[in-house]
Amino acid sequence: MRLFAVIALLFLAACQPDGAGAPSSETPSPVVLTVFSASAADPAPQTGLFERYAMSGPAEGFTLEDLAALEQFEIDVAYPAGAPVQVWRGPRLSGVLGVAGAPGAGATVTALDGYSVELSAALIAEHEPILAISADGSGIPVGGFGPVTLIWPETYPGPDSEDGSANWVWSVFAVEALEG
Repeated sequence: MRLFAVIALLFLAACQPDGAGAPSSETPSPVVLTVFSASAADPAPQTGLFERYAMSGPAEGFTLEDLAALEQFEIDVAYPAGAPVQVWRGPRLSGVLGVAGAPGAGATVTALDGYSVELSAALIAEHEPILAISADGSGIPVGGFGPVTLIWPETYPGPDSEDGSANWVWSVFAVEALEG
């Protein structure tokens, strides 16, 4: 009788669609980048750094997996200044803005420490910086400028130049589309 009960339970468990009823060992990936855009569908959370930096409005959240699913680009550059050249990889800032409903927009890019820069649409279009999510094939830890870093190509002044250093933003967590 016990054998019959065990077989019946196994049969019922196998019939459950997609493991329904069983606890999931997968937890959802956290959002690592929030893009504010008038075209986004969901409001951003009004807690933590969003509240501290007065960010609100419609927003699109991106996990590392979401960012990795977008078209990827590589930039070879020594960042931070004085570091060896690394291969930085991630989607273009313009591409992320496009997915968030703000193609061709300028942007304010904000780091976890509150540092932010305003980038014109023309500057973004001219240089096509990326939101890097890996360096030399490895994810970028929070203590190592990640998980998302704004990286510029060689056509833009380097991180050690007076002209360009202010626009190299590490630990990016929010982008606000500047529309209009």
